[in-house]
Amino acid sequence: GVANNIAALRLQAQVNYCISMFKQGKPEPTASTLEQLIPMLVKKGADGERFVPTCVQMFVQVCGGTQQHPRVIAMYTAQWEAYKATVGEVTEAAITAVNNRGMYYFALADYKNAEIDMHTTNGLLVKLQGRNHPDTVGSFAQTVALFKEKGIKFVPK
Repeated sequence: GVANNIAALRLQAQVNYCISMFKQGKPEPTASTLEQLIPMLVKKGADGERFVPTCVQMFVQVCGGTQQHPRVIAMYTAQWEAYKATVGEVTEAAITAVNNRGMYYFALADYKNAEIDMHTTNGLLVKLQGRNHPDTVGSFAQTVALFKEKGIKFVPK
């Protein structure tokens, strides 16, 4: 109804504000708004979910570009926790969130935490799709290859 339309318009306005601040090169208003907005969008379900990838990408660019890596990790963690609390951890959205955090750890050369998150990702993929599903098998192979490039043996569980 009308209330849902108004709520959707408010979400769109907040996302537009972030995009505007981002394009103007104003990292702090963008980052602080996105820190609040991303978990809220996740909790809104389908109405908010369509904005999450754009918002996460902006946040990572702003904070990663200004060397605020703990903030990015905290955002990925908040996103992961919000998905677990709303749609459950054995969902594509939740798996993507923990995978993204693992990849960010990997990019920071924090291989210990990256490995933990990649084991979580692969374990959840097995639960979601099965161990022999082509996407699961492909994910395992990609993860093994990624770690191998750094001289680390990754053994899927």
